[in-house]
Amino acid sequence: MSFTILLLSPDADPSWPEKIRAAVPGAVAKIYADPKDALADIETADAAYGTVPPELFARAKKLRWICASRAGLGGAYFHDALVNSDVVVTGMHGSYNEHLSTHAIAFLLAFARRFDHYLPQKRWQRGPGMIDLPTKTVLIVGVGGAGSEASKQCAAFGMRVLGIDPRVTEPPAGMADLGTSVATAECADHAACRDPRHPLSPKMGSDTARKLPALRCGSAADQRRRQGKMVLTAIRWCADRRSRM
Repeated sequence: MSFTILLLSPDADPSWPEKIRAAVPGAVAKIYADPKDALADIETADAAYGTVPPELFARAKKLRWICASRAGLGGAYFHDALVNSDVVVTGMHGSYNEHLSTHAIAFLLAFARRFDHYLPQKRWQRGPGMIDLPTKTVLIVGVGGAGSEASKQCAAFGMRVLGIDPRVTEPPAGMADLGTSVATAECADHAACRDPRHPLSPKMGSDTARKLPALRCGSAADQRRRQGKMVLTAIRWCADRRSRM
């Protein structure tokens, strides 16, 4: 039985079609630098890799699966026609857990050592003091794969780690306490750093985002689609006061 997949992502490697055909006998794989060029083939395609815009999706008759080319998907990715269809969407969730968490912790360490102040000087001159991480608390909003990895890394630096996620019931390694979004307001009140980016799920995110005040210092965040909803993953460090959950 034949299987057709269209590679619509600009990061699709030219060697992929041949590799797909070798791994899946009978499979047909085609690359399109511009999705508009796939208007005819999308009608008989079984799957697609990348982004299928509304105008292309409207012509699909057999499409059953879309493999997103990344983990963090913007709200525009899930247009109404796709959301209301039976097409299954999968992403790269889990593929970048270590990379995302390490990148976030790298920023945390840079801010803690005040690289934002000292590096531009290009010479040694006494400035603001360093931040002693073992005396601080980090709040992780969205305890998914990357958040769980970040929890372990923050704990390794001696920080007290708190988490908020309405879908996770057990705290990951290194996390001292885990609450639901109901506790967000209290935690945000005690956080030294807040991220103003809004989650892309109106059901979960609007209330959470409203409770988090404006950004006051460095943070790292990534947005990703998980379990059919968007979760804002933000890594923040709390200052001298302990968060109350």
